[in-house]
This record gives sequence, structure tokens and C-alpha cells, in this order.
Amino acid sequence: MANSGSAKTRVTVKTQTMRELMFASGGRCAMTDCRLPLTSPTGGWIGTVAHIVAAEQDGPRGNSPLTPKERAEFSNLMLMCATHGRDVDAPDTGEANYPVELLTVMKQRHEAKVNEAITAAIEQDQSGVKTATGAIDTELRPAKSATTAEGLLESLGWDSEPADDISNFVDLLNSVGDELQRFSQLALETLSQLLHIWVQDCPVDPKVGLTLGDPSDRGPYIPKYNVDNRIRNASVFRAGLRELDARGVVEVIRDDEAGTVEYCFRDKWRLKMGKAGYDFNFWIATAYFLHESFGVPIQDWLLGLDFTIYDRLAPPAAKVSWR
Repeated sequence: MANSGSAKTRVTVKTQTMRELMFASGGRCAMTDCRLPLTSPTGGWIGTVAHIVAAEQDGPRGNSPLTPKERAEFSNLMLMCATHGRDVDAPDTGEANYPVELLTVMKQRHEAKVNEAITAAIEQDQSGVKTATGAIDTELRPAKSATTAEGLLESLGWDSEPADDISNFVDLLNSVGDELQRFSQLALETLSQLLHIWVQDCPVDPKVGLTLGDPSDRGPYIPKYNVDNRIRNASVFRAGLRELDARGVVEVIRDDEAGTVEYCFRDKWRLKMGKAGYDFNFWIATAYFLHESFGVPIQDWLLGLDFTIYDRLAPPAAKVSWR
């Protein structure tokens, strides 16, 4: 995509990198919920290359220490349709609506979904029976560890705590990543979908926007009927739910007196600081931080497990509730 400023610092994307991007994206736009193909019926290229960090310093999201060469590498590039490419790089709104963190998660999730679809197709023969290669998921999910958790700490009001307490908090946060990366892909996908339903059902306040609940509460809770009436493959869902239950993450709670049945996130990872005694719900606190700071849905973040996002402060343009 074109960026304003001197062309002298811009590095052309290599042909090999373009091939890698095309394979990784499945030839589809990486924008969430856009499935437009990037080639015409006759094979012509109709997509565009989007830079997560702009190709040049004065472009959208260009204020970064990345070198011109690094800005033209695979990890900083996404393929998009022409419409969404223009949206991402719009001079007035591109950076505000599509910060680096949101585009990074978007790229990770899109490429992961493409890879999963290709792997499933390869592992299934013409008879429809999966080969032994794909019978067991033996991979660890890739997870990136937080270093300072500065952004998340600011959102919780804990950014001025003693250094030792902050170090312990970061270790606690990364221990969540260590455990989540051991989940099967099925369990992570099931957890992501449950989080998606929870966020969808949260009310939107005209003044403050999406309200996810009190970060000091337990939960989240989702009415069982609201999940069950959306299930497309009951056996697959039950298998994912069994693992989540066994790992102590999600359970079904029945209240006979109230006549309710709910899926409950057990919140086994309470976020604590020092000896203060006050703690926060991992799911609600991180969902607020991701949404208000960068517009990243927690269900999309979960599939990438990039804990470095919690190191980053919410940008000045973000109207976060903790400032």
C-alpha cells in the first residue's frame, strides 16, 4: 500500500515473501469476517499488501523502531482486499481504528485458521477417514511471554507497585500462557467460541460502550441454552468441553432453586498483586484491557496467545476508562 513520505526509505516486498503471504493467507483477505478472494476468476491479482507497521515513519502506525527492511518482512505484512486495505491505511482513521496490536492478532488468527483447514484436508483421504497422522494433536500452541505487563498493570491501577510484586505478577501472567499452550487446538477453539458468545451477549452502554462486568467478580457465566442452540457438531463440542472441564477452566452449574443452568468460567487464574489481598478476574480484566486499548476481541487473542500485548500501554487516542 502506498504511504506518504519519502520513497527513499521504503523497501520493496520480495517476491518470495509475497508467495509466503499468499500461501499463509489462503488467497483470502485477512480482515476479520471478510472472505473475499484476492485473485480474479481469470487469476489476476486484485488484493493489496497491508503493512502492520507502515513502510515509512510517517505512514499509519509508522512510529516504530523497525527498520525499513523489517517493515517489508513476512511478520509485518498482511494480504487484504482493496476495500479493507484502504480502510487500514486511511490517513485520518487507519491508525486509530486498526492499531498494530489489532492487526497482529488479526493476522495470527487468519493464518492459523488457513493452516488448520489445509492440515485437516491433507490428513483426510478420499474415503473421508482421517489418517493416523492427524489422529492425535501433539503440538504445543505457540505462546509469547509478557516482559513487563505494563499496559495491563496500568489498567488495573497497579503500575506503581513495588518491583518485586510486579515481577511476581508477570510470572503469574506467563504461567497462564504456559498452561494454555498445552491445551489441544480443539479445546482452545471451544474456549474461544464460548468467550465469543459471552462478549456478544454483554450489554452495550450508550455512554461507556461494551460492558463486560466487574473485573473483581467470578465467571463469566453464559446461559446454557444460549450455547446449546448454536451447536453445529455436538460430539466435537462435547469433546472440547470435556477437556476444558478436566483442566478446571469451564464447568456447568445448575441452580435448581433459580431454575438456571449456565456454563461458568472457573477463573482459576486470579490476577493478584503482592499482599494487598485484592484480585481480579483474569477473563474479565484482560477482555477489558484488550477491547478498550486496541479493539482486540479476547476470543481472537486467545488463539494467538501473544502475552506481549499486555506489555503495551493503551495508545493516547484510546478512550480507556482507567485514565
